[in-house]
Amino acid sequence: MCSWRSWVRRSRAESRLAMRPWSTCRPVKSSGSICWAVSPAICAKPRRLPKLLICCWPTSRQRPRAATARDMIIPAKSRLWSTVAVFAVAVGLTACQTTGGDAYRAPINAAKTQTADDPDKDSGAPTDVSGDSVARDDGDSGITGSIDDYRIEDLSPGERPDISSDEASVWMIADRAERRAANAGNAIKDPALNAYVSDMVCKIAGDYCDDIRVYIVRVPDFNATMSPNGMMSVYSGLLLRARNEAQLATVLSHEIGHYLRRHSYQRMKDTIDKTNGLAFFQVFTAALGVPVVGSIATIATVGSLASFGRDSEREADGYGVLLMARAGFSPHEAPKIWENLDAELGDTPRSRSFFYASHPAISERQTMLRALADEVPIAGGGPGRIGTEEYREALSPHWESLLADEVSKRDYERTERLFDALIADGFRAGAVYYQKGEMYRQRGDEGDEDLALAAYHAATQFIDAPPEVFRARGQIFQRRGLNVEARESYAEYIRRNPEATDRKMIEFVIGGLGS
Repeated sequence: MCSWRSWVRRSRAESRLAMRPWSTCRPVKSSGSICWAVSPAICAKPRRLPKLLICCWPTSRQRPRAATARDMIIPAKSRLWSTVAVFAVAVGLTACQTTGGDAYRAPINAAKTQTADDPDKDSGAPTDVSGDSVARDDGDSGITGSIDDYRIEDLSPGERPDISSDEASVWMIADRAERRAANAGNAIKDPALNAYVSDMVCKIAGDYCDDIRVYIVRVPDFNATMSPNGMMSVYSGLLLRARNEAQLATVLSHEIGHYLRRHSYQRMKDTIDKTNGLAFFQVFTAALGVPVVGSIATIATVGSLASFGRDSEREADGYGVLLMARAGFSPHEAPKIWENLDAELGDTPRSRSFFYASHPAISERQTMLRALADEVPIAGGGPGRIGTEEYREALSPHWESLLADEVSKRDYERTERLFDALIADGFRAGAVYYQKGEMYRQRGDEGDEDLALAAYHAATQFIDAPPEVFRARGQIFQRRGLNVEARESYAEYIRRNPEATDRKMIEFVIGGLGS
């Protein structure tokens, strides 16, 4: 326990350094006693003491006594403690508040204001989407579809930050990452597919086409990323999940919105400012002997950073709807891609923390995108371009590999729901059924072999069934001792794939099954 003598000795030393002892020890009156909230550093043997200690002694000159439970409650009621605690909680609650629909609607409202100010401007596909182009337009330039005059210094086409700025360092890091991405082993370098996606990006981005480089990476997840220097990474899992050009344009235009609004740099500045403030606040509260309040502030700061990220995502969603509509794509497809993802996730555990979530809830995005789709004008009028057949044609050469990558994730329940949705969609269902059978085979739970055999059989009913489905079915028949059925399946595999690398082995197996 903290002794009176050790406390006085330390207090005198502090006084000699012109430090008031009550900067770390705070007196509280209590039933004829004086109690001090004492930091462990005050006592002679701090290792034996708790982080916050209450030393009490009677007002008369008697031997000091240890604090009672009643004494321990009193400091928590002091004005300073309460004020700081309330402040920290207020910061946390503020972090939970978001601008919600305002962030989604900012691009739409600004576009409406701009149109009202200049009714002669065409609302069609943008040739320039920078805020700076508004100031430069003299009425004869022919520039149409500029997005915003509500911006925070959006980038102009071809612009790079000044080399001496903080933002330039962020771009330098992104440039190094782009050099690695260009030579990454998981990059899909098919010229036709890359040209197809890049053309869509150019159609959406307008004058920013040359500033954005597209890299398609073999990652079986629903995602795309945008670096501050204009490097866009499109995941193969996104291509598998989008059903048409308009749905893919939803995500591409969202990422372009991040680029135009410089969200990466804004987030970096927000993180630096808030963490610097947090560091000062933690030092301040520790000096007052209440470090727990600094911990509360840490939680609040993390929540505030996540809140900033959510609002950036909302604003990018608003940009996405506006940009895709001005490029002629149907904005009514925007909520559908999120509906598909929500159905795919099902009841599987996922992060539902509103406080720490970096993205808005899927249900929120569906609701807001559905509302915004009714407000934005579509270039050329009409319902807008959906582009289902063109999208399927571009994706067809990679369809089987995209499905196989999904199975390799071993997230079987989610993959099963995705495959069921793709089968219902009707595109190359034979390949989907085959990979669904492979998924059951790999999982290997009780009854999965029967499910795999049923999926293989369903695949054979489609003209696009891959030859491998007959080999897989033959293996199950062979394992069950159904030699006739196994031999027929293996023979069909050889017939459909005469150049198979394992042909000699399969022929040897067929010979061993008898005639």
